[in-house]
Amino acid sequence: MKNIVIFLVSILISGFTYQTNAQEDVKFKALYTYNFTNFIEWPATSGNFVVKVVGDIPELYKADLETKNVNGQAISVISVADPSAVGDCHILYVPPAQSGVIASAISGLTGKNTLIITDSSAFEEGVSINFVMNSNNLGIQISENSIRNQGLKVNKQLLNMGENMDPQE
Repeated sequence: MKNIVIFLVSILISGFTYQTNAQEDVKFKALYTYNFTNFIEWPATSGNFVVKVVGDIPELYKADLETKNVNGQAISVISVADPSAVGDCHILYVPPAQSGVIASAISGLTGKNTLIITDSSAFEEGVSINFVMNSNNLGIQISENSIRNQGLKVNKQLLNMGENMDPQE
């Protein structure tokens, strides 16, 4: 509950109009990534809580996440070079420099209980959460369908904090 309050306060303070420089941007995305974990129901696993990043890992992103834990599991942040061979992980983050490989990364994670977070100008099918910049304002796009298709359950509070990307019936 404490983490949810911290996340909500950070949202209110930022108002999704948080102006950032590159280092602040990385720290803010690490904070969001960590706080997303509080709104997802994760299957029980042993070992570390694994976050994989396609390509180079921003040092601040890694440093911020690896000081925290999720449900008593230490967070490990690991770089992967081949997006089609990500393997098992709880979260896959595809940074902006790697946005061209999103489809390849998604195809290798179908049904693997992985929250797929991207940082792309265009939301792609299969993505769980996408960071977007709108006139220097950081926002999030969310697909409950994609999260559910990965075998995860999401708290409705998280869905209300971003733009719904699921097709409307």
